[in-house]
Amino acid sequence: MTTSAVSSHRSRYILSPALLAVLILLTGLAAACGDASEDACNDDNDCGSNAWCNIQEGASDGTCRDGARPGSIFNNAPDGIGEDCDGSSDCLGELQCLAADRVCVQLCVPGQGDCGGRECFGLTPDLGYCDYGGPRPEVNNNVEPDNNLQPGESYRYVLLEDLSEDVAAGDTPGADIDGVAIERFGNDVAYATTVEDYDIGGANNAYADPNELLGPPDSGCTKANLTALGGAPNGGWVILGFGDEVIEHGDYIVVYELGPTVCPNQPTWHDDEVAVSISVSSHRNGDWVLLGSTGTGQNVVVVP
Repeated sequence: MTTSAVSSHRSRYILSPALLAVLILLTGLAAACGDASEDACNDDNDCGSNAWCNIQEGASDGTCRDGARPGSIFNNAPDGIGEDCDGSSDCLGELQCLAADRVCVQLCVPGQGDCGGRECFGLTPDLGYCDYGGPRPEVNNNVEPDNNLQPGESYRYVLLEDLSEDVAAGDTPGADIDGVAIERFGNDVAYATTVEDYDIGGANNAYADPNELLGPPDSGCTKANLTALGGAPNGGWVILGFGDEVIEHGDYIVVYELGPTVCPNQPTWHDDEVAVSISVSSHRNGDWVLLGSTGTGQNVVVVP
């Protein structure tokens, strides 16, 4: 089933005087140190690693800026986040300009849940900014799961990566998933209970809420109660936890992707390919081990 916009809402974060002082200090330090990449450029290739070419609309060339290109680290962010800025007056509402990267960010306090489920990337112990998406987690596809565990460790997390490349412009782009289960001896013993991290896109994605992946499948093979991952061009990944349940040798990871395999009564839908990996850690940069992928005629992968 290929069909995908996240309805944007404007996030607000009110700065305390202490946090504002820290931000001003960071801005001053960045200005004092200077921007090492003010070279002229025509595209990102002119700027070297960890920098990008900022070309204003209507201009033929631009200047290199340090850091990741906005949009690659601020996918599907609320209005104004990730926009270019030279100062906080350039940013929408209470958003602030991160001087080092010259982008507007939503400030947060690490560990306080200010980012609505997203990670608060700490600049200092008391100040950070909300991380909206980012590169896909790196997966090791050359390691057997049993050889990747340390004593006392257990696999507890599943990473799904939408491999759909040809994504339609509808409201459910990419892989459309109704739930994810751990199957043991022919029975679903656990369903996903938590969304640990995600990057879900698609300009018209009306089904971008990752919480629809939690619990048993409940769409009834209709266009409801599902999560459209958005396809590979739009992020298209999610990390799920299963509570106290561990993933064992011989288990199956079942992906209830809404195509003809799961929904034989919907022959015009598509079985979209989804890569499935497991880890002992929920972090996107954890040690992920690729199990395989689901797709046409196949919605399970086995844990060897």
